[in-house]
Amino acid sequence: MMNNIMQMFQMFKCAQNPMQMMISTLGNNPQFNQVMQIAEGKSPQELEQYTRNAYKSCGQDINMVLKQFGL
Repeated sequence: MMNNIMQMFQMFKCAQNPMQMMISTLGNNPQFNQVMQIAEGKSPQELEQYTRNAYKSCGQDINMVLKQFGL
């Protein structure tokens, strides 16, 4: 499963317009649409804080996830 996610991120990273590719690939997914609504109008710092809070509320360590992606 993690391998498929990594492949998907690599595909988006190499695309000329990654946002458009994500929308065309995931646009019919209700969860993706919810995330897009949450992200709309937010700064990168606000999105980072939202993500950190979401992981924390689930009892997960975002730093462990970031390490898996080499960040």
